[in-house]
Amino acid sequence: MLVLPEKKRYNVRINPEFCKSCGICYTVCPTKTIKKGTANAPKVDDPDACIGCKQCERLCPEFAIDAVSYTHLRAHETVLDLVCRLLLEKNNNNKRHR
Repeated sequence: MLVLPEKKRYNVRINPEFCKSCGICYTVCPTKTIKKGTANAPKVDDPDACIGCKQCERLCPEFAIDAVSYTHLRAHETVLDLVCRLLLEKNNNNKRHR
């Protein structure tokens, strides 16, 4: 049996203090992970859709976006972060199976 590696997952973080709602990020996002929200502010509804191309991060004129792999995040997480992440994953899995 062929076992495929798990898709690398990314967390797209948008800093609202830096973001000027210019719309570049949701215009260039190939998977539409970043969408136009209220008052043209970018929003991320489904972070699992991100493929990690980092076009949003590269083209943001205000440096308001970070597309960080979960592998990188996990390498630096604290025990509290781990507990929160596991609880969120459990909650999300329960919602999917309903």
